[in-house]
Amino acid sequence: MGWSNSVPIFHDDTTYILRPEIPHITIPYIDDVPCKGPESDYRDEGGTYETIAANPGIRRFVWEHFANINRVVQRMKYAGGTFSGTKSILCAREIMVVGHRCTPEGRLPDESRVAAIKKWGPCRNLSEVRAFLGTIGVARIFIRNFAKRAHPLVQLTRKGVPFEFGEAQLKAMEDLKQALLKSPALRAINYESPAPVILAVDTSYIAVGYHLAQCDEQKPQIRYYSRFGSITLNERESRFSQPKLELYGLFRAPQATKLYLIGIRNLVVEVDARLIKGMLNNPDLAPSASMNRWILAILTFHFRLVHVPGTSHGPDGLSRRPAQPGDDPAEDPDEFEDWIDRVHGFLHMILPLPAPWRRRERDPVQMLALADATEDGHNFSGGEEDDEEDERATRAANRSAIRIASETEAANFAEPEGEVAMPYSKQAKKADERLRNVEAWLRTLTHPEGLSNTEYATFVRYAQNFFSDDRKLWQKSTDGAHKLVIWPEKRLDILRAAHDHLGHRGQYATSQFVSEWFWWPTMQEDVAWYVRTCHLCQVRQHRKVLIPPTVALPGGLGMRWYIDSMKMPASNGYRIIVVARCSVSAWPEWRMLRSENDRTLGDFIFQDLICCWGSLVELITDNGSAFLSAVRDLEKRFNLHHIKISPYNSKANGIVERLHFNTRQVLFKAAESDQKRWSQVAHYAFWAERVTVRKRMGCSPYFTVTGCHPVLPMDIAEATYLSPPPTSLLSSGELIAWRAIELQKQHDQLSLLKSRVYRARIEAAKKFECDHPATIRNFDFKPGSLVLMRHTQIEKSLNRKMRPRYTGPLIIVS
Repeated sequence: MGWSNSVPIFHDDTTYILRPEIPHITIPYIDDVPCKGPESDYRDEGGTYETIAANPGIRRFVWEHFANINRVVQRMKYAGGTFSGTKSILCAREIMVVGHRCTPEGRLPDESRVAAIKKWGPCRNLSEVRAFLGTIGVARIFIRNFAKRAHPLVQLTRKGVPFEFGEAQLKAMEDLKQALLKSPALRAINYESPAPVILAVDTSYIAVGYHLAQCDEQKPQIRYYSRFGSITLNERESRFSQPKLELYGLFRAPQATKLYLIGIRNLVVEVDARLIKGMLNNPDLAPSASMNRWILAILTFHFRLVHVPGTSHGPDGLSRRPAQPGDDPAEDPDEFEDWIDRVHGFLHMILPLPAPWRRRERDPVQMLALADATEDGHNFSGGEEDDEEDERATRAANRSAIRIASETEAANFAEPEGEVAMPYSKQAKKADERLRNVEAWLRTLTHPEGLSNTEYATFVRYAQNFFSDDRKLWQKSTDGAHKLVIWPEKRLDILRAAHDHLGHRGQYATSQFVSEWFWWPTMQEDVAWYVRTCHLCQVRQHRKVLIPPTVALPGGLGMRWYIDSMKMPASNGYRIIVVARCSVSAWPEWRMLRSENDRTLGDFIFQDLICCWGSLVELITDNGSAFLSAVRDLEKRFNLHHIKISPYNSKANGIVERLHFNTRQVLFKAAESDQKRWSQVAHYAFWAERVTVRKRMGCSPYFTVTGCHPVLPMDIAEATYLSPPPTSLLSSGELIAWRAIELQKQHDQLSLLKSRVYRARIEAAKKFECDHPATIRNFDFKPGSLVLMRHTQIEKSLNRKMRPRYTGPLIIVS
């Protein structure tokens, strides 16, 4: 069964060892061993304590108490057990034992149970008086002469009585608080009793009030109260809506009393809001994720929900109690208090480190193993004894709680042949030399050579941040979590264990893991260097390095064309659309193809670009084999400059590729969602692109190319033209004259358009640099440099997610 029965077995062992001292001296509970003091402190009527005859300076009751403790300790020592000295409390006048406040006068109520009432200060208004009386009134049947004692406070609630909280009211308030503290209404929960336990909760915008009580077995209407509590809400929580407040109160109250609710079989939760039941039964209808989380925490407790009218709800007063001086700060409800999960399991605190793990191959478990051994260095597990140096390391780990392996084992960190040494600057070497001087000074306290008095004073202040223990140097920490100083010869192994053996995490996670136990002056810089130079992290990184943007001057109209093809669903035999766009005007030339090969692409380029435009100088395409074959012959015949973009920089062809999505959208909508009809509406889609105004140009591609605006059907229907209609047919000469006037304006319009396009490109480049300052790199690789090459095909493949994103290292040859 493993560790399932470890707690009862441990309790049985402790009880068996101390059975001669039970019950007159001690009654152990698992690992807690309380020892009773003498029945009397032997004090006479004059207040003088009786002393022992052998030493008048020792009081008799102290001597008898220590004699009892000595017998308990010796019996445990004889059996091989130990007590924790730091957790031991000697000669305490009162102590809390399993929820009971044990004092010389006997068992008294735990003050924390009624702290909300005991710390209740003077009432400042009538609402606070009513809240106090309502809280105390739940136990009025156990307070003798309750009405008489509460009369000065009740008098303030009468109609027409002015509010004056004076000495009489303050005295009555203190009298009621003391009466409640001493009343028989306060009892601890009896977990063996079948009587129901009541957790009553009420929430207002001021606080969450609750009390924990248990019904009498014979008369269920009588309740014995165990705890009173009031959790003051902060400003943000007080602004919750009332349903959210009620649910939040029901979430906080069980969290505050969870240690007392464990083991209760008949728990009843009383609330005065009917809506709580519906919210708990329908958590998916809650308006926020936080409320769902509260409901999940509430439903971890097994209880029966009961609605109580607000007029008779007990904790109503506690929910209206304002924060009082001396109140303990409210615990964070999200704080997780399971110590077992905090130490990530406890087997490593009990079992020793296996021998095979004490060799050269390191593991995070090795580096951070907690050794728990007896003082003589032998393990409880019954395994083989380690050698002398391993035993010394085990004892050191037991004293310091967290250590790496021993000095001899650390020496086994032999660096592989050809290991690259960590780079150290002059400042880093100087800081390490200073640490060596600190270590020597802590052992000998001698003045280091070469330091003046002022420099020595500064050195001493720096050395006070460290201490030496068992030939190791430690850096002090205010929270007690001192950190071991690691010397340069071991730092690479620490970084390798913290980074390589823990999932190759990033710089922050690795540095946090190392800094929790270790320290050296340049730790952050060394972690950054190690993570940055890790080969596996480099080839699998997702970071996309961007090259600095370049702004090209716009060419002439129709001189530079970007060409690309997009695959489409079959429509009347057509499967491909090849599109070419002018770099200045974005004018689209297109053709539908049944197949994509060098012949069909060559015909498109020759007929639709060269023959129609004539001024073609540059073609920009991808590295597709069909494009390469189609342009190869045209380059020689027409002296074209063919630019082939790299697959690692696909954005270079973005002028044409970025508009593919818009084109598909227009085709699908124009075809009325019938994708098989796209070939029938393609002419309308590209005509719409040609006449659509572009933001960066301020005009349409049609106007850029022709110098005039298109005449659309709406223009004719509404007669938007200003010139009067001709009275007769225009001759060819007149038509040519009108066209010549339009063309005279085109030169100026094209110059303005080029400057506008160039200005838009500069603004886009500036915005790109502002948006990606951390990923833009202007590499200037020299021959012989080692580089990694990004593999974009892996990123675009759905079945290659485990492949490295980068390949290499590669060597620059030219």
